[in-house]
Amino acid sequence: MAGLTWKDGTARLYDSTATPFYLEIVFLEDGVSGPAGRPRPEEFLMLDRGEFTADSVYRMGDDSPITEPLDIIIRAALTTTTPTYLYQALICGTINEDAWVTTKGDSQLVNGAGSSITCPAFADSSKKCVNLEVLWECGATDMGLQWMEVYFDPGSITFSEGAEGVFVEAAGKIYGDINWITSLTSGTESPST
Repeated sequence: MAGLTWKDGTARLYDSTATPFYLEIVFLEDGVSGPAGRPRPEEFLMLDRGEFTADSVYRMGDDSPITEPLDIIIRAALTTTTPTYLYQALICGTINEDAWVTTKGDSQLVNGAGSSITCPAFADSSKKCVNLEVLWECGATDMGLQWMEVYFDPGSITFSEGAEGVFVEAAGKIYGDINWITSLTSGTESPST
């Protein structure tokens, strides 16, 4: 049995300005845990008058699995990032003078009929989302994931102090699209001043 090789990685939180602000988080080993894609609707076999024949067909269920928020978790040790900056980035707040703009409504999901639909805004306008990208060092080619429209409830963000330093764990909900990437989106590192 081959041994496991841990991969270091970099994660960035982004806002929705034209040249997006981002905050970089360096993590080791199990830093980010999230889905690789969105589920699709269930399909139900419709039998031909109760019999399985060549005329039996599948019918698609409702689009709920596509639109349900998906879980994501970030675990990191704080290195050069201050706890305040990280907290403000997670909740899409203000870092120094960089007023982050929510990413809610920036992506589209493909419904069961194959149409791309823009994700709607929250009813509660105080809830804001960020995009999260992670890139792993995988030999000659880096690879990673982009999770769009991620909401981190302030109550789901915890900081803890240990002998090794300060650690954060944040549980979020993904409302937008999920994409595979080979490089991180360019932008302006926050705080920019």
